[in-house]
Amino acid sequence: PIKVTITLDVILDLNGYKVSHSSMVEDKIVVECGAHLRVIDTSTAETGEISATSKYRSAIMMNEGSSLTIYGGNIKGGSGAIYLRGSNTLTIKGGRVENLHETATIIVAGTSNINISGGTFIRKDIEKENIFVADPGAKGSRVIIDDGTFGNKIATDGTHYTLIDNRTNK
Repeated sequence: PIKVTITLDVILDLNGYKVSHSSMVEDKIVVECGAHLRVIDTSTAETGEISATSKYRSAIMMNEGSSLTIYGGNIKGGSGAIYLRGSNTLTIKGGRVENLHETATIIVAGTSNINISGGTFIRKDIEKENIFVADPGAKGSRVIIDDGTFGNKIATDGTHYTLIDNRTNK
């Protein structure tokens, strides 16, 4: 399997294609410091996908100082679809974010800003309470949800991050 490393500003149009692997040692796409990845899917059926099927890896790993905007496509990961490490910014305006094993769809392991104004979020172990997992390093992170469809309950206020859900003002 080949790992894709993003070091500049890149627009990735999935155009209905699948980018995936099952490696237990690497995440599929790694966004490095200073880079901004934009993910879109211009296919009519919107079947484009980025996935990492190992339960130990994510589809997209964001490193310190990176940013990611998702407009469309399917993002599927084993250890969270998206893993945020360090201080970075994640914006989701559309698409589908899904975990393939028993963990959250988004894992926050650093001080991050997450803005969700669309998209569908599916967690495999749906009885779990939240779509986010935040470790102690995520203290001070901010999650703002303006819109989106959640396959289970959305995250509630936690000890390691602040959640603002503008739909319910909670």
